[in-house]
Order: sequence, then C-alpha cells, then structure tokens
Amino acid sequence: MSSTAIKTKVVFVCTGNICRSPMAEAYFRHRCTSDSLIDIDSQSAGVYASHGQPPSILAQEVLNKKNISWKGQVSSPLTLEIVESADFIVAMSKMHDEQIRILFPDSSSKISTLMSHVGLEEDIEDPYGGTMTIYEDCFNKMHPALDALLQKIIDYSKGN
Repeated sequence: MSSTAIKTKVVFVCTGNICRSPMAEAYFRHRCTSDSLIDIDSQSAGVYASHGQPPSILAQEVLNKKNISWKGQVSSPLTLEIVESADFIVAMSKMHDEQIRILFPDSSSKISTLMSHVGLEEDIEDPYGGTMTIYEDCFNKMHPALDALLQKIIDYSKGN
C-alpha cells in the first residue's frame, strides 16, 4: 500500500481492555505506521474496563514476538467522548456490539464486529486466563480481519 492521507479513527472494544482490543489496537497501529497511513488513529477501550492497566503479560508477549509495540497502551473504559470521536467502533464479540449499541444508541452506524470484516459472524474469544497458545491463536484469528478492515478504510477513503 502506498502513502495515503486518511483522517480516520478506529476504536477496538472488548471487555476489560487488557487482551483482545489492545492486541488489535497495537497491530492496527503497526500496520498503519508500516504503510505510512499516518492519518489513521487507533485506540482501544473496554465496556467494563478500569483505567490505566497495561495489556496482560501474555498479550504483551504475543506483541513482542511479532515486534509490535504496545508501549504506552493502558486500559480505558468506553466513554461517550471516545465513541463520539470514532469513525469506526469495532467490537470483539456480538455481546460487545450489543452492549455498545445499548449504551450509545446514536453510534449504531459506526459499530461492527471485527470478524464481520471477513464475512464471518464469529466472536474473538477472550484469551484471559489462557495459555500463550490461546493468546497466539486469538491474535492470529484477528490478523486477517484487521487487515481487511484496514483495506476497507483505504478503499472507502478513495471512494471505492
């Protein structure tokens, strides 16, 4: 992909904002940086998150293995300010999608589940409490959907 001027904000949402959504945010930011898509911002939040927790140790390890920076990422509850600033709100599961729609009904047009971007109605299961293999499987399942989402944003910005 070539350098593109896109002004877009994507927010990834899970439950506690320490496993799935931080891995999605870090990977998405990494892709945008690698592809010189400097006008795409990514953030993550949780529907039941506390504020200020780093990604879980195993999420950090998965990202470190892939040479993807997670530095500076801390958990944040999903707020009206975050929702209003987002162009895309990407839920890790159908449950998160429904919760966001209930909490922020005016944002419904911005909300999707991650796997819908590859045509699937599957959830990204929470790896919390699981093994390194479970975290790696979670990341690997997200990877193609995150790439597809990025391509959709690029295509949309070009009017395709």
